[in-house]
Amino acid sequence: MAAQQHQGTFKWYNRKSGYGFIRDSVANKDFFVHYSGLKRSFRKVLPREEDNATFTTFKGKKGPEAREVTREGNQECPPPRP
Repeated sequence: MAAQQHQGTFKWYNRKSGYGFIRDSVANKDFFVHYSGLKRSFRKVLPREEDNATFTTFKGKKGPEAREVTREGNQECPPPRP
């Protein structure tokens, strides 16, 4: 699978384990995401369920994965949620 830009929403992200899944908003397909694939905007404030993201897809060892994951529109980090 060649690298392609996508937009989607975090289904879930396990902060302790450092991985989760993003649902592509167009293809309605899930992509694995690891902490190492997060860009600065998500490393400052880790992703949470329903956070919007822009990402690039790559063929990983076990299937498609998301890398270069940023907050949608390269927005600054939102304030922490209570």
